[in-house]
Amino acid sequence: MAKNTEELRNVCVSDGTMRTEDQFPKMYWILKEYAPEKAKEFEKEAADDSWMGGEEDGLIMDELFNALNEIAPEGCIFGSQEGDGACFGFWEVEEESCKRRGRMLKEDYKFIPEDEISPREIQRLRDCGIIVKKVEGGWIQFDTWTDYVTWKRQR
Repeated sequence: MAKNTEELRNVCVSDGTMRTEDQFPKMYWILKEYAPEKAKEFEKEAADDSWMGGEEDGLIMDELFNALNEIAPEGCIFGSQEGDGACFGFWEVEEESCKRRGRMLKEDYKFIPEDEISPREIQRLRDCGIIVKKVEGGWIQFDTWTDYVTWKRQR
């Protein structure tokens, strides 16, 4: 039976390292404890770590971050702690502009008004491998939740 994720609020899951081989087991364990069905998507990677450091590394970790964001307590994100890029956990976010019906929705974060980001900054993000695109209505869309969090933490 899955545990209540509310106890993960402001909890560091992995600290002091950016290495996939250190982060993945800790993050996978959290997913397995709190969302066993979702963790099944990563069983192959948990059983065989030969993918770490290879071409699929970033993609798999991005998928794991997205899965952890899906189970984040209400009003929290899974990502690096502000001021400590090597401390990953579930952190409370207080951004009134991203609240809808009293609950912060992760989908909101993937879109920002076009006037909040310069064309130069968009190009810099693309140069760093972060996918952003202009969409209808004067909005910029980030390809993934993790990309948005990375951009927001750098500001």
